Amino acid sequence: MWLANSQATPQLLEQLDNPLLLWPTIYPTMDVIANQLTPRHFNKGEALSFYDHLVSFGQGHNAQLLLDDLHTEFAYQPGTSVLFSGKVLAHSVPEWSKGEKVGNCSLCKG
Repeated sequence: MWLANSQATPQLLEQLDNPLLLWPTIYPTMDVIANQLTPRHFNKGEALSFYDHLVSFGQGHNAQLLLDDLHTEFAYQPGTSVLFSGKVLAHSVPEWSKGEKVGNCSLCKG
């Protein structure tokens, strides 16, 4: 593993010097959240009609996505993909009891 990593790292660093000519997504902002609680919030700076795209990754976790304004909880297990307006709907991810959680949040800032 160490040997593979030591060989891959210089190649990755070399690629970082080359800017992308084309951004391959409609989302100008992407955040990665690893093993963090997400308190209740609204997203700022987006148009009301823009949708956020959340994807849950990780291993064996039992996280929930709460949309407080709808009084709704969704299972947010690995592989879950959710689209909603984070500016319109308050949302959070409270503490979970097991596993590793990684989330990718793609946001439109208008």
